[in-house]
Amino acid sequence: LVTAFYLARAGFKVLMLEARPFIGGSCVTEELIPGFKFSSCANLVWSLRPQIIRDMQLYERGLTVDTRQFLRLLPDGRYIYSGRLNNVAPGDSYEAIQAEIAKFSSADAAAFPQWVELWNRVSNIFGPYLLRPAPHLQDIYHTLHDPADRAAFDLVITSSVAAIADRFFASDI
Repeated sequence: LVTAFYLARAGFKVLMLEARPFIGGSCVTEELIPGFKFSSCANLVWSLRPQIIRDMQLYERGLTVDTRQFLRLLPDGRYIYSGRLNNVAPGDSYEAIQAEIAKFSSADAAAFPQWVELWNRVSNIFGPYLLRPAPHLQDIYHTLHDPADRAAFDLVITSSVAAIADRFFASDI
């Protein structure tokens, strides 16, 4: 939809087809588990760039986004539920999600704030480049003056997400 919008705005004739038997994209609610309904793609809405929201006038067209929540259901009936996570900033309390994580691992619960701090740093480092032509990695590196930013940068460009998670968390859950 976003690509079609920008192509049409640039003057191209656009034909958009829906691959699924119903329309709605990230606004569709589906019963993925018998008795439980989910907005099956809503987890992608949080990543819409502010510029795209402005360009498409999504708020003026009625877009509302509920604050983020995380629910992970496990096959044995256990779960992790975060509650509301919107606008969590560095230094905020993570007590609710840490209590959920602690059901599985107290060490992982203790590591969670550092995990969030890492990804906040990564977001701040790479975020400005998301709607621009890709820079060379050394150009990004040269803009980083904080040693913690440089360490985060080095970590994410030299490690898989799984390897990074293993550095922070002991439990596979």
